[in-house]
Amino acid sequence: MSDSVLKWVKAALLNGLLMVAGLAFGGLAGEAMTRIFAPQLLYRYPRGLYIAHATRHYQLAPEFRGRLTTPDYDVRVNTNSLGLREDREFGKKPAGTFRILVLGDSFTMGVGVEADQTYASVLEHILNSMGSRTRFEVINTGVPSYSTREEALYLAQEGLKLEPDLVLVGFFIGNDVEDNARERDETVVDGELVGTIAPRGVLPIGIRSFLARHSQLYHLLWPYQRKLQQLFTHDQDAASGPASGPLLLYSDPSAPPMIQEWRALDESVGHLVETARSHRIPVAAIIIPDPLQIDTVAWRAAASSAGISEDRRREPIGRVASIFQQHGVPSLDLFDFLDGSMSFRLDRHWKPENHRRAGAAIATFLRAENLIPSGN
Repeated sequence: MSDSVLKWVKAALLNGLLMVAGLAFGGLAGEAMTRIFAPQLLYRYPRGLYIAHATRHYQLAPEFRGRLTTPDYDVRVNTNSLGLREDREFGKKPAGTFRILVLGDSFTMGVGVEADQTYASVLEHILNSMGSRTRFEVINTGVPSYSTREEALYLAQEGLKLEPDLVLVGFFIGNDVEDNARERDETVVDGELVGTIAPRGVLPIGIRSFLARHSQLYHLLWPYQRKLQQLFTHDQDAASGPASGPLLLYSDPSAPPMIQEWRALDESVGHLVETARSHRIPVAAIIIPDPLQIDTVAWRAAASSAGISEDRRREPIGRVASIFQQHGVPSLDLFDFLDGSMSFRLDRHWKPENHRRAGAAIATFLRAENLIPSGN
């Protein structure tokens, strides 16, 4: 090899190394700046929290000990031998005890707060402070991303064994309508939930998966990747159109996708109620609004961009309440009891104050509906 070629190769290698070093430094600097000035939400659930289940796809792992950490919060997540986020065990129901079984998703489980700060725990404390001779046990069976369909299965397979006197369904407007109609695409890998259908993207899926778990900068840039994908592939699904995704819930309920979703919800509620009533257990529902609904500024901006009338803000709540009513289930709409500022900034789950408000509202609702024992 001639000296001139050798010098060219060395120069090319040096330039390549300098380029790689520059990209690495830029990436690390960008990551640091993002974490300081624009924190993003990574995969929040600790490894080992989930195990596979034959019919419900997944459940919380029994006897798990870990922490749930994001830029917004750092809380313990412990489960008992039944895989419930409870610091106690539940055997045969003691005499003089009234048990309330609370079904729900991450809002019910209490993502972002300690176990004794969830609305289920607050409710139990309030009920046991009323001076009644009855002892109340409120059992939190919430599992992130469960829909009414999985909750109905849980009630039939596990919940009835806990001898509940009342079943309380925590229904989250944000995704429970959609989730009841879709086929589950999650699986458990190494104790974590992983989607079985890889989303489209510019980078290879392996690199995207790694970055999604470790890089806040990646999450900050994710919307721009979607725009690039649309630009180069003409993929219209990469962009959100008017009233698409979660906002479709606020559009015309007679649209074909919504007809299917409302029908699926009606069927899931029917299965759950039938299971409870076949064992003479009453059912009540707690309707948890989407954080978008209780944040006036965010709602107006989203409704305007999607071309949705602002007066449809509570429309989905009314439809859900109507479905429960058709099955003879009383429901409580929490919209008026919550403070939009009392939700975490990134993932929008409730801070302790909203759990306290919800627990107090539910206690009043249960007494008003004569769903719990009263008096001494």
